[in-house]
Amino acid sequence: MEKRINGRESNGKPWRLIVGQIIKTWRCRRGLTQTEVCDKMGWCHTTLTQMERGRQSISLDQLFQLASAYGLHVLDLLPGELTGAGRGRY
Repeated sequence: MEKRINGRESNGKPWRLIVGQIIKTWRCRRGLTQTEVCDKMGWCHTTLTQMERGRQSISLDQLFQLASAYGLHVLDLLPGELTGAGRGRY
C-alpha cells in the first residue's frame, strides 16, 4: 500500500494512531505514568489516554510539550517516513 503523507494514513493506519503509539512508547521508556505526564502538562487524564489510543488528534503545541516532557526532539515523536531523517523510530 502506498503511504499517503496528507494526514490520513500510513500502512492503512491513521497518523493519529501511529503518533499515539509513539508517544506511549516513549512515555513507557521514560518510566512515566499517564498521571505523571498529565500533572506535569496540566492536562486532563483522558486527553493523554485518547491521544495514545489514536482517538484524539494531537496539536503541534501538544506535540512540542510532550517532546519537552520526555526530553526528546519533537521529530522523535513523528513516524520516520514523515521526518525523512531517520528520526521518529521507536
